[in-house]
Amino acid sequence: MVTSTLPTAVTLPTVVAAILLLTGRVVGLLSTELDRHVTIAFGCVVATAATREPTVCRLITDLSSGLLSEELILELGAVGFNVGYAAGLLIGAALLHRSRSPRICYGLAAVFSVAALCCSTFGDGNGTIFERAGWGQFGYWLCTAPIGTAMAVLVIRAAGAELRNRVGRREAAMYVAILLAGVAVLGRIGATMTAAAIRISGPHNSFTAFQAEIDRNGVFFDLVLCMGLTMIAILAAARSRMGVADLTRHRKALRPLWAELTTACPEIVHHSPVPLGAQPNRYLLHRTVIEIRDSILALARYATPHPPDIEAAISSAAPTGQAYDALDRAVLLVRARDAKAHGNPPTGSRYFALSAADSLLDEVAELTAISAQWPVAEAIAARAGQRTTL
Repeated sequence: MVTSTLPTAVTLPTVVAAILLLTGRVVGLLSTELDRHVTIAFGCVVATAATREPTVCRLITDLSSGLLSEELILELGAVGFNVGYAAGLLIGAALLHRSRSPRICYGLAAVFSVAALCCSTFGDGNGTIFERAGWGQFGYWLCTAPIGTAMAVLVIRAAGAELRNRVGRREAAMYVAILLAGVAVLGRIGATMTAAAIRISGPHNSFTAFQAEIDRNGVFFDLVLCMGLTMIAILAAARSRMGVADLTRHRKALRPLWAELTTACPEIVHHSPVPLGAQPNRYLLHRTVIEIRDSILALARYATPHPPDIEAAISSAAPTGQAYDALDRAVLLVRARDAKAHGNPPTGSRYFALSAADSLLDEVAELTAISAQWPVAEAIAARAGQRTTL
């Protein structure tokens, strides 16, 4: 048997699920060079697992009218690991902040893969590369070892470096999985080369049989691990997109208040572009909040205590709680804005209290509440005879 000896009920659903996850990565996780290398690495694992899956393997053979035999499909899948190793090498280098040329890495992977397939044409006996003897099969496996070894060493070092940085639990779990994957690759390469060396002289023993079984089935365990990491990445990307949507929604909710306050205090507005490397939505929301706060500080010099009739109107519109506090602040700002517009001298008392929020989102919530009360505040100020046309 040249394909996996695991039950088809396990291998086929796993491959189908992996293809769906790979599609998710291709659709949503190709924005950076690192994302592309991770997607290539995962795609190589999926492709190799597909060549070991009996149903998929037979389907490919039938569709090719027998041109691609099951033995050749298996060998193509095995050398396909070289491309995955090259992607892993680039991933490890990126984590260590080192520069590696993708063209060189993928080019070497292609050269080693072609050399491996050439070696596979030589060898004693029939069957798959796992079953042949002689130097041909040893050369085949030797061509899969250099990039894989370099990748495993670099990935282990990168994961270890990240773990020493005392990352959070979720990140720690991910880097532990990456480290274990690197260790597993080193162990598998060592076992494969040992078995290939034994088969040079022809004999097969329990070790070579066990190693061949691991090579046929081990990729599915690799695939499950990669699927878990891919699922984490897809969910994180989805949460990030939801977060971007939330940031955009928060900024949209603050725009009316921002427009009112910056019209009164145009000197507050910053016109510089988004800095290179900043997250545009978060940066623009943060800048909107800062400009509102700076406008409030500027208008605070014109704020004065509410007269009794305005106090009564506020209490009637919002008797207690957060709504009262938000409306009270909104009326103070409306009256301070009007006083500044009428040319009244500043009182210098800074009557308006600063926000006590602990985070950006807390402050956004506080300012959004004020914005929501702004129309009511303008109506109260107008009825009290405080608002005039600008």
